Amino acid sequence: MTPLLTWKKIIGIGLFLLLFFLSLALPAKAATIVTGIQKQEEPNHTRVTVMLSQRTEFGIDSSGQRIDLLLAGTGSGPTLRTLPEDGTVVRTTLIRRHNDLVVSLLMRRIPERVSAEALDNPPRILIDIEWAGDDAARPGIAFRLADVPSRRGGSAAPRLQTQSPWDNNWLEFFRDYRSPWNIHIPPRLTPAPPLDPITASDSPLLRLQQLADEQLFLSLLQRGMELGGLSDEERRQRDLLMGDAYLRTGSYAAGLARLGALNELTADQQIRVDYLTAWGEAARDNAIGALLHLQTTLMTLPLAHPLAAPTRLLHAEAALAVSQYRSAFKLLSDDELVWPDHLETIRRIRLADALAGLGEGVQALTGYRALAAEPLLCEFYYASCQRAAHAAFQRGDFDFSRRLYHPLALAFTHQEGADMIHFAAAAAVFEAGDTDWGRIGLERTTDDYPRSEGGDRAALRLLDIRVVNGDPSTVGSMASEYVAIGQRSQLRSLREEAFFKEALVLFLTGEHRTSVNRLMNFRRDFAASQWRREANILLSRQLPIVVEQLLAQGNDLQAVVLVEQNRELLLASGYDRAFLHNLVRAFDRLGLYERSSRVLLYLFDQSAGTPEQKEIFLPLAQSMMHRDQYLAAGDYARQYLSQYPDGNDAGDLFVLLINSFERQGLEDEMRDAVQRRDRPDTPAVNLRAAGIYWQQDDFAAVVSTLERVAAVQSLLASEQARLAESYYRLGNLSSSLRLYEGLVADDDFSSQARYRNAQILFQLRQPAAALEQLQALIRDDANGPWGKLARDLLIQEQG
Repeated sequence: MTPLLTWKKIIGIGLFLLLFFLSLALPAKAATIVTGIQKQEEPNHTRVTVMLSQRTEFGIDSSGQRIDLLLAGTGSGPTLRTLPEDGTVVRTTLIRRHNDLVVSLLMRRIPERVSAEALDNPPRILIDIEWAGDDAARPGIAFRLADVPSRRGGSAAPRLQTQSPWDNNWLEFFRDYRSPWNIHIPPRLTPAPPLDPITASDSPLLRLQQLADEQLFLSLLQRGMELGGLSDEERRQRDLLMGDAYLRTGSYAAGLARLGALNELTADQQIRVDYLTAWGEAARDNAIGALLHLQTTLMTLPLAHPLAAPTRLLHAEAALAVSQYRSAFKLLSDDELVWPDHLETIRRIRLADALAGLGEGVQALTGYRALAAEPLLCEFYYASCQRAAHAAFQRGDFDFSRRLYHPLALAFTHQEGADMIHFAAAAAVFEAGDTDWGRIGLERTTDDYPRSEGGDRAALRLLDIRVVNGDPSTVGSMASEYVAIGQRSQLRSLREEAFFKEALVLFLTGEHRTSVNRLMNFRRDFAASQWRREANILLSRQLPIVVEQLLAQGNDLQAVVLVEQNRELLLASGYDRAFLHNLVRAFDRLGLYERSSRVLLYLFDQSAGTPEQKEIFLPLAQSMMHRDQYLAAGDYARQYLSQYPDGNDAGDLFVLLINSFERQGLEDEMRDAVQRRDRPDTPAVNLRAAGIYWQQDDFAAVVSTLERVAAVQSLLASEQARLAESYYRLGNLSSSLRLYEGLVADDDFSSQARYRNAQILFQLRQPAAALEQLQALIRDDANGPWGKLARDLLIQEQG
């Protein structure tokens, strides 16, 4: 090998490697670029706008809280900024799939409906997201900090948020509520029009044409493969016939391959091949591929061409398959194209489908009603017939719904969706007023389709009917039947409905503790449930009852744990004064002062501006005293006295304020507070003030305050003793003697009373009676302090 050849070889290998590595380092540039993503918010509606460098085909899909926008032949710009996390969007993810791009949105709630459309000037795709009225967010991805009360939009918000049309009408919930269902029937594509016939009598393809006319496509394929000795044009015609036959028999890959190999076609043949290629892509569930092919090959097809209407119809059907309902509606309602008679009915069916997809249920149902007499609707376009029947059911036109479901039920026995079709047909019959046949249909569905969605829905509906019509004494036994449905169902929405109705049945039969437990489990397991509001209402109705039951039974720990777990609902349900104080006593008995304060603080903060907050001041201040938080306790007491000087708790809180001063060593503040003229005039306040006056030897003030107490309630022995002693110190001997005489029989004050009585009787010049008191005191309490004083006094008087 010469040196020159060697160098050429080395250079060639080097260039090859260079190009190879460059191909790895430089990815293919997408034809379309996403240049921006924007979002607009309105009540119950969100619009996401995806800006593009140029128009491209797209598909939209939503599942739960996730929405995926598939953009064909698209990439993302280097400076593209995705949507930030906020109250609507959790995150935005860009996913590469070969040469396509998926813009994936994870929302905080499950949308009611999602639709999309493409617009020009500038190129963009609008994703319209409609929300249901309830704005409950999924706690797993919602903003929430433990033990931090959520802020509300006003003092009435807790109760406004619990409003429900079923509240106090729970039996009507079983009777009238029907959980939404979605029956998936694979859509049937409108068959492609036949090829232009071969009419030449001497053509070797004439037999193939005859087989095509007789729709014997498998025989056509076998005969076509046997044909030989054909000219180039005859081979093209044969391959076109065979490609069409492959598609009509469901061999889509073989048909598309046969069509793709055709070349040197006439203009009309090329149009036919392009149409069949797009039809084949749509038929094998590649609607995006069909739309791309239609856009690149048939967008300029003249309106007068025989394939113009079939192409427009195919374009609309492919758009419907990827939820491009607005695009389909525009294609089908364009007045420029004159639709042939044999396609007009199909156009109207698809137009109603597009309206249904856009959420225009009334207009869609009007269109379906006008088509009800057309055999095509329920004999071929099964998915459209089901959509019409479902729309009628949703709007309460049960008679029309049963008319449409009947032929569907006859056509579907074991195919996909048969269980749901038979359930819906029976439900429509029942709701149309034929309850006996409807119940029979539901029972047959449970028997014929066990452990299916349709079978479980039929069982659930039968159970609802029994609850509404049943004897109240037997309703409770049905709770276990709801549990059985919830446990066996494979569908989350059915499990959710069954478990909620179990808790509701328990509520209606007074099984409050069990109902509360079930509802708490329900809120945990189905956090984003559409019945979360109703679950909260039922919990709030029953929580005070169950907590009171637990407290009455001495189950303090269970009671306080239940309150801590449901404090927000307890706030929404309201509570009376007795309940609140019983709850605080339960915390106190358990020594859980800190947890008590936490619960009470939550209730206090959340009830700001409502009448309920007034009831929380006293137990909250008391819990602060238990925790040695004297300053905070005094602050709450002062706030209450300022806002509610004549409130029911004013006296107790004033006493608590005095006690907080005392614990802090604030004697001046304590004295000033007692001397306030506007202090509450209650027995508790006067008794506490009398104690302070007693410590200050202000016996006149002691007498004044205790006399006010005695005017409204009986004094305890200790209080009578204090008043009697104050009378004695002030020289009011008759009043003192009267009170002390009443205390002689009291075990705690008998000795003091006899001693003072003796002193007073001596001063009143009644020595015999005085000596009798002293001798009795010495006899009964000789070694006590009052007995010793009596002995000294007796010696003094006798000496």
